Amino acid sequence: MSFGDDHLQFYLLDTVTTKANSTGNSGVASHNEVTNSGQAAILIEGDDNSVQGNELTEAPVGILKLSGTVGNTHSGNSFFATLITVQDPAPVQQSQRGA
Repeated sequence: MSFGDDHLQFYLLDTVTTKANSTGNSGVASHNEVTNSGQAAILIEGDDNSVQGNELTEAPVGILKLSGTVGNTHSGNSFFATLITVQDPAPVQQSQRGA
């Protein structure tokens, strides 16, 4: 498995777990093959990250972006036997307190 950058901000679930930068921002995950994940093949937890050129096979979710993250992009990824290719939850809304 190869990683395109030493500053990965992603978790490749059920295959490799990596977090080289504690801030979780501005990373690149590229040209990985992730097979048979029990959850999401790639979990993005941070801002301004890029997921590109990966092959994701047999996962409930290919790329999962956590709620509240911004500026994350994905392109050129291949999905096989993946129920949901990209799950991008809506931003977290702050509740308003009424009088």
